[in-house]
Amino acid sequence: MSATRGRERVRAWVPVLAYMVVIVALSSVRIDAPSIARLPFKDKLVHFVEYAGLGLLTMRASSRTWPGHPPLRLAAFAVLLTSAFGLSDELHQAFVPGRTADARDLLADVLGAMLGVALWLAPSALRRRSLRTRRS
Repeated sequence: MSATRGRERVRAWVPVLAYMVVIVALSSVRIDAPSIARLPFKDKLVHFVEYAGLGLLTMRASSRTWPGHPPLRLAAFAVLLTSAFGLSDELHQAFVPGRTADARDLLADVLGAMLGVALWLAPSALRRRSLRTRRS
C-alpha cells in the first residue's frame, strides 16, 4: 500500500472518529433541550438520527477503505461497528450522573445505523437498477 493510499484511508476515518468524540462528549452531560421536549419519543428520535449519521459516515469510510469488497459485507461491518459503539455509549451513560443506560436507546442506535448505511447504499443501488432497466 502506498503512503498516499494510507493517508486516504486515514482521512476516510477522521469524520467517523470526530463524530464519535462528539457523541461521547454529549453523552457525558445531561442535556435538556426545550426545543425537542414536546416531541414524543424525543430521546429515541435523537438516538436514531445521531446513529444514522454515524452509520452513514462509517459506511462511507468502509467503502473508501475497502473499495473492492462486496457492498453487503461493508454494510454489515458498518452496522456492527456503529452498533458496538452504541453499546459502549450506553454503558458509558450508566456511569454519568443524570443519564441512564437503556436497551431501547441501543435499539434506536442500531436502527439508526441501519438507516444511515441504507442511505449510503441507496444511490448506487438506484444506479444499478437504472442500468439494468436500460439494458433490457
